[in-house]
Amino acid sequence: MLPILLLYKPSCNSELYFEYDDLEELQSKLKKEKVEFIHEMREQPWRQRVLRIYDPSKNIIEVGESLEYLSYRL
Repeated sequence: MLPILLLYKPSCNSELYFEYDDLEELQSKLKKEKVEFIHEMREQPWRQRVLRIYDPSKNIIEVGESLEYLSYRL
């Protein structure tokens, strides 16, 4: 019988989204914890800043600044 971990293949076919206004602080904390980034903070065409990471099960998590904070920042 194969161990369950050999049977599990991450699908990465969904994404969770969260908002956090101080993305620079969050990115720094995530780097210290050695979290795997899909991409570091970047600015979208509509000027919202976002970053994407993998959770331990390889699910995609996107964190973006709230649009309220974006309007304050601009």
